[in-house]
Amino acid sequence: MSELIIGNTQLTFVNNQLTISALDQGKLVASIPADELLILHNFIGTLLSPGGQRQAFRLHRESLEGLSASVSVKGTQYPVTVHDLSITGLHFQVKKELNLVLNASDTCMVNLSFKKEHQTHRAEVRRKTEAGYTVSFPNSLKGKEIDPPRELTNLVMTLQRRWLAKLSKLAQFSQDELA
Repeated sequence: MSELIIGNTQLTFVNNQLTISALDQGKLVASIPADELLILHNFIGTLLSPGGQRQAFRLHRESLEGLSASVSVKGTQYPVTVHDLSITGLHFQVKKELNLVLNASDTCMVNLSFKKEHQTHRAEVRRKTEAGYTVSFPNSLKGKEIDPPRELTNLVMTLQRRWLAKLSKLAQFSQDELA
């Protein structure tokens, strides 16, 4: 068991679960399974990023159920696996055997499909790593202000609401188990 106290908050990690409790009330605030901690870590990272590197909260793979995507480059469409998505861009991976090669500053079209809705956004490659590509949506920025297309905002918010509802049900289940 590992334990950390920050102010009035106690964090305990035992049995692959992080438990957050309020010390003065002696009650559980939240319980997060170990496999969900990366999502929490990434969310906190988006809040603390220096220099505004990340301008919007990113939804990670676990929260993108039902989303399919492809990238169009020079008339050829490549199916991709989306690792995270925000209103300002996404990170994706392409199967190596498809031989897609993009470099920083290249442009492509990102095709997103969820349920019966389809949308396409121009994207610019920001980073290329062994884990895939990170692209930004230039049309989501007006100068330095975030102003994404309405359809993209609606998609991201729908996925976020579904993910938060799922987490809420999991947290309630965990609290009921501990009571």
